[in-house]
This record gives sequence, C-alpha cells and structure tokens, in this order.
Amino acid sequence: MNRAIILTAVLVCIILTASFVGIIANNSLADENKSLKEQLATVKNQQLTLVFHVCEKGEEYTYAQLPNASYTYNQILALNNNTYQIILLPEYKGNLNWTEELAWIKANFGGPQGIPIMLDVFGGGSQSTPTPMLTTDQISQAMNVANVKCIRIAEVISWHIENNLSFPTSYVREILEFCKTNNLGVFWTEWKNDYPTKNIETFTAIKNYIASYENIVTVSFSTNSQELEPADAFLKLDQMFTQWGTSIQPWYWNTTRNQNLMDMPASLILEHTLAAEGLGAKIIQFEPYWYLFDSNGAPNENLELILTNLVNENHH
Repeated sequence: MNRAIILTAVLVCIILTASFVGIIANNSLADENKSLKEQLATVKNQQLTLVFHVCEKGEEYTYAQLPNASYTYNQILALNNNTYQIILLPEYKGNLNWTEELAWIKANFGGPQGIPIMLDVFGGGSQSTPTPMLTTDQISQAMNVANVKCIRIAEVISWHIENNLSFPTSYVREILEFCKTNNLGVFWTEWKNDYPTKNIETFTAIKNYIASYENIVTVSFSTNSQELEPADAFLKLDQMFTQWGTSIQPWYWNTTRNQNLMDMPASLILEHTLAAEGLGAKIIQFEPYWYLFDSNGAPNENLELILTNLVNENHH
C-alpha cells in the first residue's frame, strides 16, 4: 500500500479518536454540571420546609378526619420526591383539651423518633381566651411522646388587638427561651398589618419581642388577611426579618372575595407559594387540612396540583 495513503489513514484515525474522546469529555463535563446543579438545587430546597396542617375534628365531622397519620405523611413524601423538608402540624378537636390532644399525638405520630411535627403552642382562635396557650411543661410533655421539631405561635397579636387586650410579653419570652434552650424552632404567623398612625403594631411588635431570639424564629404572614396582598406582605417581611415564611390559606378567598374557601383555585394557592419561595421564604405552612386532603387522609387534587408543580419547577 502506498506509504502516503497509510499515513493519511493513521492521521484520520488519530483525529477521529481525539474527536470521540473530546465528545466523551464534553458529555462527561455536561453530566457533572447537571449533577452539580441538581445537588445545589437539592441543598437549596432542603433549606425550605413545607408544613402541612392535619387535624381530627371528631366523629361528627365528615371532612376533617385523620385515620392514619403515617399514611398521610408518606403520601406527602411520595409527592415531594425528596425536594423539600416536610413537617406536619397536628390539631385535635380545635386544641380545646390538652390532655386529649397529647394522648392523640402520642398514639398517632410515631413517638420521639417518628413523624416530625410543628406543635401548636399559642394561638388566637374564636374562644374568649387564646387557644391554645401551652406552658413549657406541656411542650416538654409533647417532646417526650413525639418528634417535635418546632412550635407555632399563630395570630395572637392580631387576636389581642381585636379583643383590645394587652399582649402577654413575659409568657412569650418564656416560650422563646425554652425553645432556644431545647433547640426548637419557632414559627410565628400573623395576618394583621402595622398601622403606626393608629398605634397598631403587629410585625413591628414581633421584631421587638424576638430580640436576641432572631436565629430561632421564622416570622410569617398569614394569607387569610384582607389587609395585605401576599406578595406585598412577603416583600415587607423580607425587608424586616432574617428568617421569614408564610401560612398559605384558602381563607384568602373568603376574606378577599367573600366566597367559600373550598372554591379558591389551587392554581392561585400555587401562585402565592411560588412567590414566597422565589422571594426567599424559609418555611411555608399550608392550612386547612380539608382543602388539601380527602376524608381518608389522602392528598386530593388541590394538593396534587400544588406539590407536583412545586416539585417539577425545582427539578427542571
């Protein structure tokens, strides 16, 4: 064979081999970049916690039953696909009887190593006194029988303003100190806006109450408010607090549209959620239970739409 032809063939083989190696290297680099991107997204999402209200209203109710908390929790985990941290917020018969609620939590949430929960500690509600209003001893009782990761303070400044009562600052500071000592997070959500000219302080007051506890408290806006649109409230909290979140509620549809909460489009709940996530929320809590789950504790079409789209958005 002509020597020139042989040399040409060898050069062609070398070039083809180099090109092939280059393609492999580029593909490998692309795969590594994709993997790194996915890992960074996972780290980012694991810093965001989604909290789902679950409740048992009693046998006389057909729409708020929790037959099996583990089943419900696992159904959420399946939809979540390892995207966010997931915590449940249990409520038993309106938090009216602590002894009964503690027994229910003990029997249904898997013990101290079981389902991670956010414990309702201090709330407003519709009673003549704040409901609940747990002591530090009662929080300890819950920690002994359940996997308590954090506690919730819910719409209590709003409640005291509406009822023209002074706020129990010393009680709240005692709770905050207990949580700091016991490595518990605090989720504090309110719906009422600040009105300095009317001497009404909500989030401004929280800023003072949590002084020296900022690293354990996530301050939240409840979207059932008719005083601020969710996105405006999120921007406000982002400017005021290091750690902030939101309680996403279809009661928004009732307070802003005077329509049944069950008729609020899940797509709008998703819109509010994406806005909070995009602006840097640390915790996003959803309620009520019966808007997101059926009577068997399975995710309904609202939750499937919301969580599936959140997960898909973060895996693109």
